[in-house]
Amino acid sequence: MDFSTRDRYRHVIEKIAKKSLLSESEVARTAISLARKCSAKNGRHDCTAHVGFYLIDNGLSELEQLMKVRLSPVEEIMRLGRRIPLLLYIGSIIGLTLIFTGSLLVKASADGLHGWPLAILGFLALLGTSHLAVALVNWLATLLVAPHPLPRMDFSKGIPPECRTLVASSDDASWRTKYPEFNRGIGNQISGQS
Repeated sequence: MDFSTRDRYRHVIEKIAKKSLLSESEVARTAISLARKCSAKNGRHDCTAHVGFYLIDNGLSELEQLMKVRLSPVEEIMRLGRRIPLLLYIGSIIGLTLIFTGSLLVKASADGLHGWPLAILGFLALLGTSHLAVALVNWLATLLVAPHPLPRMDFSKGIPPECRTLVASSDDASWRTKYPEFNRGIGNQISGQS
């Protein structure tokens, strides 16, 4: 892993230790133990066999339960929002649209507009306020939702053989003239024979 990924893992361990009665080394040992158990059970290539699964992925809740982490009410609400993001997003848009449209219709009705003109105004207001609601929810999402970068591997000393792959695209036949070594056969290039 690269430095930023390892540092992110360390910060998660620190947070868990602060919110539980255990030390950072106990939290780290438990995460490693969970990964080893899953590696023995599911194989070492299963995603649950990596310690990162328990620190920054779906296994975090399992680790927190084992560590008896106490979450604040705000953190509980944020976790709930992460479990149902689409419902929260669409629900917020619908809720704001109804509030804005309802406010406009109440004002129009109080000013004496009734019947079909009020219904037409309601439809037009619904269209306009829905755009406003989408813009507001998108803006709030950029403020409230922190990005979660993907873990990265450190290949500064070269790519190990088990991580190597080859991707060839035949969108443009001119690559054969630019890279004549591929004309000798892809199989020979992969195996290292020329």
